[in-house]
Amino acid sequence: MSSCLGGCGFFANEGLHGYCSVCAKRLATVAMPMPLETEDVSMHSNCCSVPLEAEVPSASLWVMACIGAATGNTDAVQKYVASGGSCEHQTAASDCELLRNSGVWVEPGLTLMDIALQRDCADVVMVLVDTMQSQEETQEDLVRKNMSTMVEELQRTQSLIDTLGDEDNLTLPNRVREVLLATCCAREDGLCHLDLPQVPCSPSFVLPEMVTMASPDAQSQALGLLIEAKDCLEPIEAMIGWWREHLAATMIPLYTSADLNCLLHSCSLAIAGVRDTLKMPAAEHRCLLREAVFSSLAKCPALLDIAQCPGGDESSVQSPRAEEILSLARRNRTALDGSHIFVLANVLRRPVICHAYIQHEGGEARHVLAVPFRMSGIYLPFLWDPDQCSPDPVVLAYTQGHFTALCPVREAGPSGVNQVHIPLYDAEGSPLPVPYAATVRDESGAASTKWMGWAGTPPAAALGASVENRDCCKLVSRYLSLSIATRGPCALLRLPADNMVQFSDSSRCSPLHTYRCVIGALVTKRLKQTGAC
Repeated sequence: MSSCLGGCGFFANEGLHGYCSVCAKRLATVAMPMPLETEDVSMHSNCCSVPLEAEVPSASLWVMACIGAATGNTDAVQKYVASGGSCEHQTAASDCELLRNSGVWVEPGLTLMDIALQRDCADVVMVLVDTMQSQEETQEDLVRKNMSTMVEELQRTQSLIDTLGDEDNLTLPNRVREVLLATCCAREDGLCHLDLPQVPCSPSFVLPEMVTMASPDAQSQALGLLIEAKDCLEPIEAMIGWWREHLAATMIPLYTSADLNCLLHSCSLAIAGVRDTLKMPAAEHRCLLREAVFSSLAKCPALLDIAQCPGGDESSVQSPRAEEILSLARRNRTALDGSHIFVLANVLRRPVICHAYIQHEGGEARHVLAVPFRMSGIYLPFLWDPDQCSPDPVVLAYTQGHFTALCPVREAGPSGVNQVHIPLYDAEGSPLPVPYAATVRDESGAASTKWMGWAGTPPAAALGASVENRDCCKLVSRYLSLSIATRGPCALLRLPADNMVQFSDSSRCSPLHTYRCVIGALVTKRLKQTGAC
C-alpha cells in the first residue's frame, strides 16, 4: 500500500499505476516524482472530500485505459468508461511520461480512439465507437443522428393508415430494409446482387424541390434530422458547392454514421434513405450490404481477381492484396476502400460516382494515385453487361476516412422531367478516374493491361504515373447516360415520381416509395413552419 501525495488519508494499491484510487492524485511511491500543478493543489481538498463510494473516474483508470487502448485490452477501456470517463479526454504530458514507464509510448493530446487507431487495436475501436454513439444519443441535439427518426412526427390519419397499414410509424424504415433484403439473390458464378427495379428509374432517395427555395438557415432547421455532421460540411461544400453554378444537381449530404460501416450506410441511404443495419443470420454480425459484398468476393473468383488489380493485369493467383480485400469485407465495422466501392457497383448493378475533397487525396498528387490510395472515381459494374444495369448512379462524397451519401433535390421543371446532372469532373475541372476500366475485355476477348481510365482527357499531372492513361468516355457512356457540359461530361440521374399514390390494398404500395414521400412531406412541413416558403 502507498500513501497519497495529497495527504487525503486514503491508501491505494501500487498496481494502479501510481495514482490514488480515491482522489486521483499521484502516490508518494511513484518512481518519477513530479510536482503538483497549482490547479491540482487548489482542487485537492475538494477532491478528497468526496465519499469513497462516489463514482468519480480516477486518473488511475484513465492511465490503465490508455494502456488498454494501446495493447488491445478492452476491459480496461470499458472500466474507465463505466466509471464516467469521457472518450474526449486527451493525454497530458505527465500522462505520457507515466505511460513510458509502463512501456507505452504516446504523444500528448491523444484520445483513447487516437491511441487505438495508431496501434490498430480494432476491438478497442469498436468499444469506443459503441460508447460514443450511446453518449451522443443521450444529448437532445444529437438524437437526430438516425434519419428515420423523422417518421416519429407522422400523424396517423385515415388516409395514411389506408396507405401504410395500421402499424407503428417506426416499423416503416425496417419494412424498407426488408424490401431490399427480398431483392437479394445470387448468380450462378456466386455474385450476390440486389434485383431492384430499373424502370422507369432505379430507387433513389430524393428531397422535395422546396429545399432549394429556402434560405440556408431555413434549410438547416428543416433538415436538422437529415444533414451530415458539421465537421464534414465544409469539405463537402468545397467538393460540390460549385455544382449549381454549372447547372448541375443540388445535393444534400445526408448524415452517415461514422461507425466504420459508412460506405455501406451511404449506399443504402442514397438508394432508400435508411442505414444498412439489417443484420443477416449466421453472418458474423454483418448487415445486408456488407454480407452481399463479402459473399460475392468469397464465392465469385472473377470478382476478387479483378478487385485486386484496378489497373488491369488481373491474376488468378490470390495475392496479399486479395486477402486484404476479403478480410476487410468480412469484419463488421471495418473501414473499406475503393475495391469495395467497385464490388458494391456490381452488387447494386448500377454505377457509383464518388467525389472527394481534393486536399484529402493529396492535391495534384491524386492524379497518380489509384485504388486503394484514391477513393474518388467512377466505379462501373463491369461484371454485368450494360443492358443488365441501371444507368442511375449512386452518388457519394468522401472526406478524410468517411463516406457520405449525397441526396439529390428535385428540380422544378416541366411535368415528367425528373432528372439531375452529376458532374464527372472535380472542383478543379479535372476528370474523375475510372478505376478498373483496364479490366474490360476487348472484342478479341483479351484484357488490356496496365492503364488508367479517365472520364475525359487525362490530366497533365497523370502523365507522371507509371501506367498509360486513356480517355474512356466511350466506355463510361455504355453504363451512364451522359450529357456534355462546358467543363466536361455529366451523368444523368433519373429521379422517382414525387406523388403519394393511395391504394386500397396497402401491400401494393412500395415501402421505398412511401418512406421517401413521408420524409419529403415532413421536410416540406418544416420548411413551411419556418416561413421559408
